[in-house]
Amino acid sequence: MSTPFPMPAQTPVWHLYRTLVGIGVFCAVAIVAAFDFTKAPIQRNKVAARKQAVYVVLPAAKEVGTFRRGADGRYMQVSDDTEGDGLVLGGFDAEHKLVGLAIEVAGSGYGSDLRVLYAYSFAQQAIVGMTVLQSSETPGLGDAVDSHPGYKKNFEQLDVALSADRQTLAHPIEFTKQGQKKHAWQIDGITGATITTRSIAQMVAKSAAAVVPGLAASSADFVLAPPRNQ
Repeated sequence: MSTPFPMPAQTPVWHLYRTLVGIGVFCAVAIVAAFDFTKAPIQRNKVAARKQAVYVVLPAAKEVGTFRRGADGRYMQVSDDTEGDGLVLGGFDAEHKLVGLAIEVAGSGYGSDLRVLYAYSFAQQAIVGMTVLQSSETPGLGDAVDSHPGYKKNFEQLDVALSADRQTLAHPIEFTKQGQKKHAWQIDGITGATITTRSIAQMVAKSAAAVVPGLAASSADFVLAPPRNQ
Protein backbone atom coordinates (compact mmCIF):
# COMPACT_ATOMS: atom_id res chain seq x y z
CA MET A 1 0.00 0.00 0.00
CA SER A 2 1.48 3.38 -1.08
CA THR A 3 1.97 6.27 1.33
CA PRO A 4 -0.31 9.28 0.53
CA PHE A 5 1.61 12.34 -0.71
CA PRO A 6 1.29 15.09 1.90
CA MET A 7 -0.74 18.14 0.84
CA PRO A 8 1.03 21.50 1.20
CA ALA A 9 -0.13 23.65 4.06
CA GLN A 10 -2.58 26.33 2.93
CA THR A 11 -1.84 29.95 3.73
CA PRO A 12 -4.67 31.37 5.82
CA VAL A 13 -6.85 33.85 3.91
CA TRP A 14 -6.28 36.41 6.63
CA HIS A 15 -2.54 36.43 5.99
CA LEU A 16 -3.09 37.03 2.27
CA TYR A 17 -5.55 39.81 2.99
CA ARG A 18 -3.20 41.45 5.50
CA THR A 19 -0.33 41.32 3.01
CA LEU A 20 -2.38 42.87 0.21
CA VAL A 21 -3.71 45.61 2.47
CA GLY A 22 -0.20 46.35 3.69
CA ILE A 23 1.10 46.69 0.14
CA GLY A 24 -1.83 48.93 -0.77
CA VAL A 25 -1.28 51.20 2.23
CA PHE A 26 2.45 51.41 1.53
CA CYS A 27 1.82 52.37 -2.11
CA ALA A 28 -0.76 54.98 -1.12
CA VAL A 29 1.58 56.56 1.43
CA ALA A 30 4.43 56.54 -1.11
CA ILE A 31 2.25 58.26 -3.74
CA VAL A 32 1.08 60.95 -1.30
CA ALA A 33 4.63 61.52 -0.09
CA ALA A 34 5.91 61.85 -3.66
CA PHE A 35 3.10 64.29 -4.48
CA ASP A 36 3.83 66.43 -1.43
CA PHE A 37 7.55 66.33 -2.14
CA THR A 38 7.17 67.49 -5.76
CA LYS A 39 4.19 69.87 -5.31
CA ALA A 40 6.20 72.84 -4.08
CA PRO A 41 8.92 72.68 -6.80
CA ILE A 42 6.29 72.22 -9.51
CA GLN A 43 4.35 75.23 -8.22
CA ARG A 44 7.51 77.35 -8.09
CA ASN A 45 8.37 76.38 -11.65
CA LYS A 46 4.84 77.20 -12.80
CA VAL A 47 4.94 80.65 -11.20
CA ALA A 48 8.39 81.30 -12.69
CA ALA A 49 7.20 80.25 -16.16
CA ARG A 50 4.15 82.50 -15.86
CA LYS A 51 6.31 85.46 -14.92
CA GLN A 52 8.73 84.75 -17.75
CA ALA A 53 5.83 84.78 -20.20
CA VAL A 54 4.87 88.26 -18.95
CA TYR A 55 8.37 89.47 -19.73
CA VAL A 56 7.96 88.08 -23.26
CA VAL A 57 4.74 89.97 -23.99
CA LEU A 58 5.76 93.07 -22.00
CA PRO A 59 9.50 93.45 -22.66
CA ALA A 60 9.72 96.71 -20.72
CA ALA A 61 8.52 95.00 -17.52
CA LYS A 62 11.07 94.31 -14.78
CA GLU A 63 8.68 93.04 -12.10
CA VAL A 64 5.38 91.19 -12.10
CA GLY A 65 2.42 91.38 -9.73
CA THR A 66 -0.61 89.08 -9.67
CA PHE A 67 -4.06 90.63 -9.30
CA ARG A 68 -7.62 89.32 -8.98
CA ARG A 69 -10.94 91.11 -9.20
CA GLY A 70 -12.89 91.12 -5.96
CA ALA A 71 -16.62 91.02 -5.32
CA ASP A 72 -16.66 94.82 -5.24
CA GLY A 73 -15.28 94.94 -8.78
CA ARG A 74 -11.87 96.24 -7.72
CA TYR A 75 -8.59 94.49 -8.44
CA MET A 76 -6.42 93.51 -5.51
CA GLN A 77 -2.90 92.12 -5.52
CA VAL A 78 -2.72 88.47 -4.47
CA SER A 79 0.05 85.96 -3.93
CA ASP A 80 2.01 85.11 -7.08
CA ASP A 81 1.20 81.40 -6.65
CA THR A 82 -2.57 82.04 -6.69
CA GLU A 83 -4.45 79.76 -9.08
CA GLY A 84 -7.84 79.96 -10.78
CA ASP A 85 -9.72 82.07 -13.26
CA GLY A 86 -9.85 85.83 -13.36
CA LEU A 87 -6.19 86.50 -12.67
CA VAL A 88 -4.46 89.48 -14.27
CA LEU A 89 -0.69 89.85 -14.27
CA GLY A 90 0.68 93.37 -14.03
CA GLY A 91 4.03 94.21 -15.58
CA PHE A 92 5.96 97.03 -13.86
CA ASP A 93 9.16 98.84 -14.80
CA ALA A 94 12.16 99.42 -12.52
CA GLU A 95 10.38 102.44 -11.00
CA HIS A 96 7.31 100.31 -10.17
CA LYS A 97 5.27 102.10 -12.83
CA LEU A 98 2.69 100.00 -14.64
CA VAL A 99 3.79 98.98 -18.13
CA GLY A 100 0.75 96.89 -19.02
CA LEU A 101 -1.30 93.87 -18.09
CA ALA A 102 -1.09 90.25 -19.20
CA ILE A 103 -4.20 88.07 -19.44
CA GLU A 104 -4.25 84.29 -19.89
CA VAL A 105 -6.93 82.62 -22.01
CA ALA A 106 -7.58 78.99 -22.88
CA GLY A 107 -9.45 77.18 -25.63
CA SER A 108 -9.21 74.42 -28.22
CA GLY A 109 -7.14 74.39 -31.39
CA TYR A 110 -6.83 71.68 -34.02
CA GLY A 111 -7.85 68.80 -31.75
CA SER A 112 -5.81 69.98 -28.76
CA ASP A 113 -5.87 72.43 -25.89
CA LEU A 114 -4.39 75.90 -26.27
CA ARG A 115 -3.38 78.46 -23.67
CA VAL A 116 -2.07 81.86 -24.65
CA LEU A 117 -1.06 85.01 -22.81
CA TYR A 118 -1.71 88.43 -24.33
CA ALA A 119 -0.63 91.87 -23.16
CA TYR A 120 -2.86 94.93 -22.86
CA SER A 121 -1.58 98.51 -22.81
CA PHE A 122 -3.69 101.21 -21.18
CA ALA A 123 -1.75 103.97 -22.91
CA GLN A 124 -2.06 102.50 -26.39
CA GLN A 125 -5.56 101.04 -25.93
CA ALA A 126 -4.22 98.00 -27.71
CA ILE A 127 -3.05 94.46 -27.30
CA VAL A 128 0.72 94.71 -27.63
CA GLY A 129 1.98 91.13 -27.39
CA MET A 130 1.02 87.47 -27.37
CA THR A 131 2.76 84.19 -26.60
CA VAL A 132 1.60 80.58 -26.54
CA LEU A 133 1.80 78.99 -23.08
CA GLN A 134 0.58 75.52 -24.04
CA SER A 135 -0.01 73.80 -27.35
CA SER A 136 0.14 70.25 -28.66
CA GLU A 137 -0.72 71.13 -32.23
CA THR A 138 0.63 69.24 -35.24
CA PRO A 139 4.33 70.15 -35.70
CA GLY A 140 4.76 72.60 -38.57
CA LEU A 141 1.07 73.47 -38.71
CA GLY A 142 -0.74 74.68 -35.60
CA ASP A 143 2.48 75.22 -33.68
CA ALA A 144 3.57 77.85 -36.22
CA VAL A 145 1.63 80.51 -34.32
CA ASP A 146 4.47 80.99 -31.84
CA SER A 147 7.24 81.10 -34.42
CA HIS A 148 5.67 82.79 -37.45
CA PRO A 149 6.92 86.44 -37.43
CA GLY A 150 4.07 87.70 -39.57
CA TYR A 151 1.46 86.22 -37.25
CA LYS A 152 3.05 87.74 -34.14
CA LYS A 153 2.79 91.19 -35.75
CA ASN A 154 -0.99 90.92 -35.40
CA PHE A 155 -0.51 91.42 -31.67
CA GLU A 156 1.99 94.26 -31.69
CA GLN A 157 -0.72 96.91 -32.01
CA LEU A 158 -4.11 95.16 -32.04
CA ASP A 159 -6.76 97.84 -31.54
CA VAL A 160 -9.02 97.37 -28.52
CA ALA A 161 -10.06 101.01 -28.04
CA LEU A 162 -13.34 101.52 -26.23
CA SER A 163 -16.58 102.85 -27.65
CA ALA A 164 -17.89 106.29 -26.68
CA ASP A 165 -19.71 104.94 -23.60
CA ARG A 166 -16.57 102.97 -22.60
CA GLN A 167 -18.65 99.88 -21.97
CA THR A 168 -17.64 97.89 -25.05
CA LEU A 169 -14.89 97.75 -27.64
CA ALA A 170 -15.33 100.22 -30.46
CA HIS A 171 -14.41 97.46 -32.92
CA PRO A 172 -14.64 93.82 -31.80
CA ILE A 173 -11.57 91.81 -32.75
CA GLU A 174 -12.05 89.92 -36.02
CA PHE A 175 -10.26 87.02 -37.72
CA THR A 176 -9.31 87.24 -41.39
CA LYS A 177 -7.62 84.77 -43.70
CA GLN A 178 -3.95 85.35 -44.45
CA GLY A 179 -3.38 88.50 -46.48
CA GLN A 180 -6.88 89.91 -45.99
CA LYS A 181 -6.31 92.09 -42.92
CA LYS A 182 -7.37 95.71 -43.53
CA HIS A 183 -8.02 97.13 -40.06
CA ALA A 184 -6.04 97.39 -36.84
CA TRP A 185 -8.62 95.31 -34.95
CA GLN A 186 -8.28 92.32 -37.27
CA ILE A 187 -6.05 89.26 -36.85
CA ASP A 188 -4.54 87.77 -40.01
CA GLY A 189 -4.47 83.97 -39.98
CA ILE A 190 -1.81 81.59 -41.31
CA THR A 191 -2.52 79.44 -44.35
CA GLY A 192 -2.09 75.84 -43.24
CA ALA A 193 -2.90 76.68 -39.63
CA THR A 194 -6.27 78.34 -40.16
CA ILE A 195 -8.09 76.40 -37.43
CA THR A 196 -5.49 77.18 -34.78
CA THR A 197 -5.10 80.83 -35.69
CA ARG A 198 -8.87 81.27 -35.88
CA SER A 199 -9.21 79.67 -32.43
CA ILE A 200 -6.63 82.00 -30.92
CA ALA A 201 -8.34 85.00 -32.51
CA GLN A 202 -11.69 83.93 -31.09
CA MET A 203 -10.19 83.29 -27.63
CA VAL A 204 -8.52 86.69 -27.51
CA ALA A 205 -11.57 88.45 -28.99
CA LYS A 206 -13.92 86.95 -26.40
CA SER A 207 -11.56 87.71 -23.53
CA ALA A 208 -10.80 91.27 -24.62
CA ALA A 209 -14.49 92.08 -25.09
CA ALA A 210 -15.22 90.80 -21.59
CA VAL A 211 -12.31 92.23 -19.60
CA VAL A 212 -10.82 95.27 -21.34
CA PRO A 213 -13.66 97.71 -20.47
CA GLY A 214 -13.38 96.72 -16.81
CA LEU A 215 -9.60 96.92 -16.85
CA ALA A 216 -9.66 100.35 -18.48
CA ALA A 217 -11.90 101.61 -15.68
CA SER A 218 -9.67 100.09 -13.00
CA SER A 219 -6.20 101.25 -13.99
CA ALA A 220 -5.67 102.86 -10.58
CA ASP A 221 -6.02 99.47 -8.88
CA PHE A 222 -2.81 98.10 -10.35
CA VAL A 223 -0.20 99.24 -7.88
CA LEU A 224 2.68 96.94 -7.00
CA ALA A 225 2.95 96.33 -3.28
CA PRO A 226 6.47 96.52 -1.80
CA PRO A 227 8.14 93.21 -0.84
CA ARG A 228 7.20 92.03 2.65
CA ASN A 229 10.77 92.22 3.89
CA GLN A 230 10.88 95.96 3.34
